[in-house]
Amino acid sequence: MADPRRAVLDDLTARMARFDRDGTQSAVLDAAAHRAALALYADAVADRTTGAEVLQVLGQWFLRHHYALPTGMGAASLRTARLCAGLARDLAPDALPPDLRALLAGESDPAQATHATAVVLLGQFEETGDPSRVAAASRLLRSLTDDLPADHPLRSGLSEAALQLSSAMLAMKADPADAEALVRSARAALRVVPDSTDTVNALAWALLVRHQLSGAHEDLVEALELTQRHLRDEKGTLVPHIAAQRAEALRMRFEGTRETVELDQAVALAREATATAPSGHPVADAARQVLATCLIRRVEHLDRADDLAEALALCAVIRPSLAKAGPGRAHWLATEAALLTRRAQRSSDPSDVDGAVALAEESLRLSQGLDGVRPVALTNLGSALALRYLLRGDRDDITAALLRIREALAATRPEDTRSALLHAQLTTLTALAAEDGVRGAGVDDAIRHGESALARLEPGRAQRVSALNALAQAHRQRYLSVGAESDLVKAISLWRAAAEQPAGDAGERMAAARAWLGSALRLRDLPTAVEAATAAIRLLPVLAERGLDRAAQERRLAGVAGLAGEAAALAVQVGRPEHAVELAEQGRTVLWRQAVQTRGDLSALRGVAPDLADRLDGTRRALVASANDPADAERHRRLAERWSALLAEARSLPGFGTFLGARPFSELRHAAAGGTVVLVNVGVGRCDALLVRPDGVTVVPLPWLRASDTRRRADALFGAAGNPVDLRQTLVSMLRWLWDTAAAPVLAALDSLDGPVRHRVWWCPTGPLAVLPLHAAGRYATSTPAGKRRPTVPDRTLSSYTTDLGALIRSRRAREAGRSRLLAVGVPERAGRAPLPAVVDELKRIAATVPGTRTLLGPAATPATVLSELPGHPWVHFACHATQNLDHPGDSALHLHDGDLSVLRLAAHDLGDAELAYLSACHTAGGSVRLADETVHLAAALQLAGFRHVIATQWPVSDPTAASAADSVYRHLTVNGELHSSNAAHALAATTAELRERYPDQPDTWAPFVHIGP
Repeated sequence: MADPRRAVLDDLTARMARFDRDGTQSAVLDAAAHRAALALYADAVADRTTGAEVLQVLGQWFLRHHYALPTGMGAASLRTARLCAGLARDLAPDALPPDLRALLAGESDPAQATHATAVVLLGQFEETGDPSRVAAASRLLRSLTDDLPADHPLRSGLSEAALQLSSAMLAMKADPADAEALVRSARAALRVVPDSTDTVNALAWALLVRHQLSGAHEDLVEALELTQRHLRDEKGTLVPHIAAQRAEALRMRFEGTRETVELDQAVALAREATATAPSGHPVADAARQVLATCLIRRVEHLDRADDLAEALALCAVIRPSLAKAGPGRAHWLATEAALLTRRAQRSSDPSDVDGAVALAEESLRLSQGLDGVRPVALTNLGSALALRYLLRGDRDDITAALLRIREALAATRPEDTRSALLHAQLTTLTALAAEDGVRGAGVDDAIRHGESALARLEPGRAQRVSALNALAQAHRQRYLSVGAESDLVKAISLWRAAAEQPAGDAGERMAAARAWLGSALRLRDLPTAVEAATAAIRLLPVLAERGLDRAAQERRLAGVAGLAGEAAALAVQVGRPEHAVELAEQGRTVLWRQAVQTRGDLSALRGVAPDLADRLDGTRRALVASANDPADAERHRRLAERWSALLAEARSLPGFGTFLGARPFSELRHAAAGGTVVLVNVGVGRCDALLVRPDGVTVVPLPWLRASDTRRRADALFGAAGNPVDLRQTLVSMLRWLWDTAAAPVLAALDSLDGPVRHRVWWCPTGPLAVLPLHAAGRYATSTPAGKRRPTVPDRTLSSYTTDLGALIRSRRAREAGRSRLLAVGVPERAGRAPLPAVVDELKRIAATVPGTRTLLGPAATPATVLSELPGHPWVHFACHATQNLDHPGDSALHLHDGDLSVLRLAAHDLGDAELAYLSACHTAGGSVRLADETVHLAAALQLAGFRHVIATQWPVSDPTAASAADSVYRHLTVNGELHSSNAAHALAATTAELRERYPDQPDTWAPFVHIGP
């Protein structure tokens, strides 16, 4: 059987021969070969029976590796070569090769030998974790320090050895005194060799270690300044190990500020360091570990799938390069366990959490006697066990998690920056265990630990939010156990503080606001509940911050679905209907309003601060351009941070306090000019219709409308959409239910306000009701006595929809008059989809009705061509297939020739004076139940793009019906060959009336069409 060690030695020997023969540097810079050499070296220093031949080959390999690396980059390889040469000389002095003999020239005196032995011992500790090696090295170096003459040339080398010894002592004891010694040794080494980037890097690292153990902020500041000064050499080239150290410092600063831009900078620097470090160099491995750590932290902060994938890919490279034991391996395995725990949180995959537990347990085993690593292993093991408890409910896991976190806390000094977070974590776990009746889990202990956590975190620290939440949860748990209302009142005050602290994780702040809301309701304190709901609504833009990718924004908003309805319902309950309208407005269409904000009018600001207006304008253009480019995510986040800073600067000016901000009711009421906006609010506790009119709000209670029923009906509609028979039966029942529970009370109230006229209304439903056909509600099979009005919405209203009141206000703005240039786009055939033979005739009839129509049919109707034509055509008609993506509604799309136009792609355009978009396609105004309050569909995207009016469909429509409806609408819109968009609602109403007359028992045929706009 082949000897794997012999295979490695033969490969290294062959590579060295190529290097010696023709100078092929890649032969000795090969990363895989160097990792194999390092692994063999680890075995050699751990196994004292290793033969001289192995040590000789390794010594020669590391010496050539040193030669092949750029100047200043090979110190570690040279040191390892010298160590191997010394060991080989001890075993077989006469057989030592000439190059290794020359390397050791001058090291024959006892001091040199003692120093070399101490360094070897410290290297063995790094590979094995054996503390006896450190003790022996310490004795040797102490004797050298005491006995060596002041002018001995080895004096300068003692600083580096002392630094290595301090590092080992820290790994073993995590004693702040050792951190002090580490900093002193690093400063001494820098004085001896002031121009060495190795000594600069060592001092920066020492400062970061002392910062972590003591919390001294000045150490972090000095490390950042030091690494910034030495980040590039005199030629401007990045110094990889300095860059990696700076990345670590930036990550540490992020922990206190939660400024995403700092974490992005850390990732970018670590990536550059990884790419710049020579292949096979230890710096490359160190940079990869820093990069993976920064990515893990960004996964926790931004929940980006691409960061998670990149971190996992790095793990696959890093783990094989680690020693088989020692502090480095122990620490990295704990880090990797944290990554798998995070993936398990996303996936709820038991295998991920089992893998995390296994890695953390191995890390814990390897960290015996390593007090600098052991608390990290214990913490990450406790976190993995706690997650496994939440996934499986096994009490043994929560009991074990508590034990491990208690051990971690006991092993962590009070002044350590991690101490407060451990107290907070113990608070959460203890309260969780007490709730489940775990023996020994006292809630009083949880409160004590929570108070300790808060005492260690000064106000304003981002981590304080976690501590406040944990302590509040413990007080709530004691309230549930004991019944003392004072505990719940205390919990409310803590959650309020957490929600209102500007620095802190957005998800944790939102959780605090919702817990504050739930507890206030439990106490039946409705005014406080409204305060909490208002705070939660105001956090929505922070939760879905611009810097997140679209998928993460949607996930976060889906997690708080229904919040707007609950908040508005509470405001109604306490007699504040105008505030209810404001909350419903601010709590919905969060993502669309972010886009609208960046398109806001800057003219007023330009008159006061033209330079600031220009900077805002330039930033928003760049922000929009980078919005949907995954490759530009970090730049997009930087631009988002800049936009927020500039906006804050603008709002600090007199008279601009609400600039581009949420509209108050005094402005929102103007959306109802010429009619009534019917905001149908769906909450768990109550449902109401808020009749918004220019003179105020009328509340119409809807006692028979329930949130659970609206969700069930919405699911039924989507489930039936693929089957015409099921769809028809579902709609017949649904339209009657909508009439009884919502429309009839609304129309009765409107009759009492305006008399029995045909009311002009704009429906603005919330929650799952947003995907249901309120415009078609009615009892159609009911006979109507003579002289009585028919009990249907189409007969008693002229109905339109609006995604929110702000959108309706924007659509009312005066536009420049011009000719009605129509772009008609038709795709009768698309690969993989059923043909649409009526499309050709549909476009011909439209062109005949509207002179001058520009037609793009079939192969001419590509996405690029359509987008290039849109700015010159205020009217556009699409006749094609469309699909609705319920899981990712931003990916819903119109299917054109050779490509798609998605919701996000359409919404990215600002078309200014566009008039009307007609979507003669299926599912273009349906949206997603998961994100119902965001109204993410094609019709809304076109409205955001600038079209005042949009005609679309809520479910599939047959090809002939779609063509017939389009022909009718354009005939009603056209007067003397000119299109008039102001007739859009009337034109669609007349068309659906014609269809209804023709197909009275088929609401699936006449009811899918909706109008959005004024």
